[in-house]
Amino acid sequence: MEKDDETPKVIVEDGVEYFDFGLPSGTLWALGNPKSVSFFEALKLNIPTREQLTELAQFTRWITNVHDSAPHYRITGLNGIEHEWGYFYRREIWCADLIAEGVDDEGEVGICSFDISNRNKLTLFDKRIFAGEKATVLLTK
Repeated sequence: MEKDDETPKVIVEDGVEYFDFGLPSGTLWALGNPKSVSFFEALKLNIPTREQLTELAQFTRWITNVHDSAPHYRITGLNGIEHEWGYFYRREIWCADLIAEGVDDEGEVGICSFDISNRNKLTLFDKRIFAGEKATVLLTK
């Protein structure tokens, strides 16, 4: 991943900073510590689609660091810009496509779960959790 000479673009909207990892789609990702919210709260937010999460996984490198006994993730984008995201409540991320399917008869909803390989790549897989449980929400623009 080659570092650009250009300053990364940061846009602040409603007090949230969005960061440019140099992804092909131009998707910007919120800076700061990810928040954990329920399915019902996630419905009201601009969360990533499965396609956006897949792009983030494909074009970035993830390194796990531990601070105060909690994992943090240093992400390096295509443009060589690095940012450290704080602690994730769980290795599960609300995904717009999956929550759009709604709650099933057993009270569960779809969610993207992730793991970080020994090659510093993010691997995504779908799973189901109860709608009232909290999971990490990442914001996109």
